[in-house]
Amino acid sequence: MLQRLLLQILSVCLLVAALFVPYSHAKAKYYKQEATINGVKRDYYVFLPSTWSADKKHPAVIAFHGYESDANGMRWAIKPDKWAEKYGYVMIYPNALNKSWNAGKGFGSANKTSDDLSFAAALPDIVVARHGIDKQKLYAMGFSNGAQVVALMACKFPHKLAAAAIVAHTVNIENCNPKLKLPMAFIHGAKDKMAPFNGGGKANLASHKDSVSFYTQLNEISSEAKVIVDKPTIRCKSWRDEGEKSEVRSCVAFDSGHTWPGGTEFMVELLGTVNKELNANDFLFDFFASHEGKPATRENNQLISVGGVNRKASQSGSGASVNSASVNEEQ
Repeated sequence: MLQRLLLQILSVCLLVAALFVPYSHAKAKYYKQEATINGVKRDYYVFLPSTWSADKKHPAVIAFHGYESDANGMRWAIKPDKWAEKYGYVMIYPNALNKSWNAGKGFGSANKTSDDLSFAAALPDIVVARHGIDKQKLYAMGFSNGAQVVALMACKFPHKLAAAAIVAHTVNIENCNPKLKLPMAFIHGAKDKMAPFNGGGKANLASHKDSVSFYTQLNEISSEAKVIVDKPTIRCKSWRDEGEKSEVRSCVAFDSGHTWPGGTEFMVELLGTVNKELNANDFLFDFFASHEGKPATRENNQLISVGGVNRKASQSGSGASVNSASVNEEQ
């Protein structure tokens, strides 16, 4: 009950804060668009960088907000427009119906009626056609409940993306057996109470480790992990075979909670602290920029499960007890 009340307060805070999102570049544009999908009117917001031109194609990132938030709240919380301007990316901010996405599992997946499967399938084609987007450079990233939509897209429609990123959640999609090796990035706080780092909880979520392992197997990567960020409060690794397109990245913020590294810190008691040693936008835009085109095809289409022993062993649902040493050993 207390969590729900706090999240309702969070919703109001995000609505107010979103009205004050600053962006100073005079030529950049931000506006709302609508689309009717299977008879249902949906909407999203578009950020066009100052370099956008109607006579050429541009890379783009679809950014899915979390539970009890919306497109403007996502933009305020993670502030990616600076990087979109730097890299020349179009930003797409979709809105969920009733501030919850019908995807995956967990506390934020309260909406069980919206056809977000059809929405996730149609949105890439819609934005490519409308906003001068290069379909070979279309990416998706999501936070919390929004990360479940990204997981859904990665499982069901990997051919529509060049790479994807999941922040503050894990892979919890039934029958996930894509035929393509979509490059994936995972960022998670070890003290996340909303989507526990070690998995489990009432929804029996997959753990961060299980999700990363699932994609390294799915993408048929045999190389050992390479540490690419090693700081006192956060560590990131990359799995990528030499000469191959596919890659998996994992970042673990040791002392952080259900937050976006480098993003806005608020409601710390509920969500936890924000890591300041890494900016997720910087990390993810660099990741996206290194991948383009249709993902490679898997050679072995054998079904791989997400979870197993580690997932079943983590039923408490709390990530708060994880220490830095155990995280370093696992990820």
